[in-house]
Amino acid sequence: MASTRRLLFALMVTFNLALTASLGYLFIARGFVIGAIFTSVELVTIVLAALALILTALGLFIAILAIWGYQSLQSGARETAERIARETADKVASRTAADAVSRLSDGATSYGSDYVDAATKGDSNDD
Repeated sequence: MASTRRLLFALMVTFNLALTASLGYLFIARGFVIGAIFTSVELVTIVLAALALILTALGLFIAILAIWGYQSLQSGARETAERIARETADKVASRTAADAVSRLSDGATSYGSDYVDAATKGDSNDD
């Protein structure tokens, strides 16, 4: 919610800067004269210049949003992949350990009961 508000604020600031630049161009090019009448060519030129500035500002804003969105998508994917990898590794490790213990307990006669007891209890004998 807060990030949406920040994005809307940034869009409004960008729009206002473009509008200010357009008005600045108008006053510099034509001068601040009350009652000045624009010709149709001047009016079209001013409108197209303002439109170009607004579209440029909008394009920059969309480019910034695209970069921000890509980075957040990439970090989210990385976190999800790490979480799923940890969960899968835990499941596989416990299943592998259980299989190894069951194989050892099934083959207790070939390894000897002391080795199986040590393996199942987690004791390490360094004899």
